[in-house]
Amino acid sequence: TSIYSLGMTIDELDNVHMIWVRRPAETLNESQTLASARRLDGVYYLRIESGETPSESPKLLLDLEADSVWTSITSGRDSQLYVVWSEAVRLNSTVAESTTYCSRLSATGEADSFSPMLVARTVGSSKMLKSAAGPDQDSLYLSWIQELSNGTSLIMYSRIDHSQNAAVTLNVQRVNGLVGRLTLTATRGGDVLIGWTYQEPTKDAPVA
Repeated sequence: TSIYSLGMTIDELDNVHMIWVRRPAETLNESQTLASARRLDGVYYLRIESGETPSESPKLLLDLEADSVWTSITSGRDSQLYVVWSEAVRLNSTVAESTTYCSRLSATGEADSFSPMLVARTVGSSKMLKSAAGPDQDSLYLSWIQELSNGTSLIMYSRIDHSQNAAVTLNVQRVNGLVGRLTLTATRGGDVLIGWTYQEPTKDAPVA
């Protein structure tokens, strides 16, 4: 197997919450090729209590059939946990579509009330999903990279209002190249900061 899209957050009680995507080894039927086989990725969660070593096995939150899956976890007020994920599915050789979701998770990591909310459906392959909680219990901020078939990338941003069960998604910036790093944070005053670096193919130099 391979593991990617590792995320971590620490709640107000200093408990550690980790999440990641695990991809099984490739298994192909005789009629399949690597290009035609869609992989089944699992989103796993692990809670480590303050000052303890891991005593529980990771929990499988989601089993997703997609070309790629990215996930993130963040902690808000009163140790409320938020899990977000995006699924990218290639429709043909040039067009991909991505769908982004979010859900609340109990402070103990129980997924009994795990109910996904659709955040955005966008053209292109999404990656590097990041999340941050606002100063209240209702606001959640997301950012991710949307890679288009023409070699350009979009820096995407979404604000989720849980009290209204609604999300607003914006294209913050279009860059000519591939993004290598992305970061997102929210201040106590409610401001949101997004940073990224990318490689500009015409100048062959990194741009921050």
